[in-house]
Amino acid sequence: MQTKEKTEKELLKEIEHLKNKASEAKKISAALLQSEERWKMLYNNLPGGSFMVNREYIIEDVNDALCKVTGFNRKELVGKKCGIICPRGPDACPIFDKGRKRIDNNETAVKCKDGKKVPVLKSVRKIPFADREIVLENFLDITRQKEAETEREELIKELQEALEEVKTLGGMLPICSQCKKIRDDQGYWQQIESFIQARSDAEFSHSICPECAHKLYPEYYRDKKPSTQPKTKAAKAQKHSTKKN
Repeated sequence: MQTKEKTEKELLKEIEHLKNKASEAKKISAALLQSEERWKMLYNNLPGGSFMVNREYIIEDVNDALCKVTGFNRKELVGKKCGIICPRGPDACPIFDKGRKRIDNNETAVKCKDGKKVPVLKSVRKIPFADREIVLENFLDITRQKEAETEREELIKELQEALEEVKTLGGMLPICSQCKKIRDDQGYWQQIESFIQARSDAEFSHSICPECAHKLYPEYYRDKKPSTQPKTKAAKAQKHSTKKN
């Protein structure tokens, strides 16, 4: 009878122990689930596209930002070889195949679903994951920066061309000795005003000089002799002094 009672006590103790174990397992499972959810939340909210690749070059996970940049959805990428988005493709991985431990801010590109390549700035880390190592890649889309660089280069080119145009005005210009037209690089003769206006910011306002006025309108300038020399202050002062004397 005593042996039987001991056996029942032992069984009850064992049951209690199993209950405690089950309770601990539930707590651990809940903690792991919470940790996984936290990880997914952080992963999906990284400031750029991210994906995980295993040693067999298989994509294990991607975040929402990557899908937005590339046009793929998650189902189209997970389980596929990394070459679907990475221009280098399998067997040319700087981490797995070339022994690099990390990559920081490398300017490269990712392949999109429509076949285009998007310029990105990419960083890569090899990290332990469960009982193995994986590669975690994160990138930022730098399309706008590249477009700004292209616009800047085009602007610099335009400015350089404009500067070259200005420089040509300082060189030797073929000008007609009679009508004063200038021959351009294409061999056409242009009025001097048109030629200069096309190559600078200069503008012209037309008037008539005394010499031409005397030739064209002699009836109005009969008693006036044309003067082509500018009057200086000294000349004006001398003329005024002569009148006084």
